[in-house]
Amino acid sequence: MTELRVAEVIEETPDAVSLVLDAELDYAPGQFLTFRLPNGLERCYSLSSSPYTGEKPTVTVKRMPGGECSSWICSSVVAGTVLEARPPAGLFTPPSLDQDLVLFAGGSGITPVMSIVKSALAAGSGRLVLFYANRDPSSVIFAGELRRLASEHPDRLQVTHWLECLQGIPSPAQLAAWAAPFVMRAAFVCGPGPFMDAVVGVLPSARVERFDVVDLRDEASARILFGPGQAATHTSHDDAFLALRDGADRFTDHGGPPPEYMVCVQPDAGEVSKSTLAARVLDTLRAWQARPDQVGIVEGIPGFDREVYALIEHELPGARFYPFSAVWADGLPLAAHQKWISTRFHLHLLAAAAGAGGVAISVHSRYYATKHQSLIDLGSGWTLTDPTEDSAPPPPPKPGGFSARSLRRYADRKAELARSIYLPAKVAVR
Repeated sequence: MTELRVAEVIEETPDAVSLVLDAELDYAPGQFLTFRLPNGLERCYSLSSSPYTGEKPTVTVKRMPGGECSSWICSSVVAGTVLEARPPAGLFTPPSLDQDLVLFAGGSGITPVMSIVKSALAAGSGRLVLFYANRDPSSVIFAGELRRLASEHPDRLQVTHWLECLQGIPSPAQLAAWAAPFVMRAAFVCGPGPFMDAVVGVLPSARVERFDVVDLRDEASARILFGPGQAATHTSHDDAFLALRDGADRFTDHGGPPPEYMVCVQPDAGEVSKSTLAARVLDTLRAWQARPDQVGIVEGIPGFDREVYALIEHELPGARFYPFSAVWADGLPLAAHQKWISTRFHLHLLAAAAGAGGVAISVHSRYYATKHQSLIDLGSGWTLTDPTEDSAPPPPPKPGGFSARSLRRYADRKAELARSIYLPAKVAVR
């Protein structure tokens, strides 16, 4: 925890204040601070300032009904108050400020969105459209600042205000109609749960309506877009299966006997720290009684996949490291007898195609967990684990992976999809 002094308190609306902090923070647009309040509770509040405009870091807090912490901040914090806070965190931030964005904010959900808007306008070239829903005019946080920014950047910022007192709660049809011209832009949504659910419910379907062919690699995603009844008809799984009809032998020409235990672990997904991943890998290898000289480390992305290994390298003398360049040139050191530990989806897929057993570590609960589970559902035979849970290491996996029959079926399905796109029946060939 770091002590942060409040330099100024700005009343944004009758029930929302901004706390200007007398501090220098290294943060990205859309991130938040976690405060420990005098009652001992910890709460996260988003930064509404931009790291690119020269302004002091600022968080904006709205008083919530029955909210002990937000009520204390809005009524008791004054200039000079010192608050305890953790470093900035959060993944609600665009990868590039030069991309066009469609933004949705409901009520105090405008706070991180405002940070993105100011940052993109100050340091990027992307065009922004914002749908901002509120109860009534008096509850619109940053009304004046948004008006000023839209006036200064008429070609880059378009703001649509939606007031419940005049227009009612926005319906899915109204949200879809407003978003239709912008559905292919990267979207950021923040606000009350029902508002976010409504927006998230219409954006994917609006996007797929623009395409003649929509194919996904997992049924969980297809169910979101098309519903349970149509999910299977839009799922032909990952494109890599196209090359795996006869197994993964073509990718295994590395020379020399491959290690019995293989590890590929990434540190860049955001939800799990490098130290937590390193500890889980080391505990698992020890539980499996793997000797260091039996272990191979694969680098899936240059640089990134070396970072976790660097934390435990001294514990694994004699382990073989396969840099990405060697994998690219010579292939993966795969074998059916191997036991794998992988956070990466395609290493899971390829190793299982070679007949290897393994443990998939989820480093993102809503992304990588879904991806890995899709391969397990297809018959990889692997186990999915959460490194943040305080549980014993899983038992050593048994070999098996995808059956030859399954690989042929998945490859044929991908090939059928490819033919339907590139060789449609109505194309006349001379």
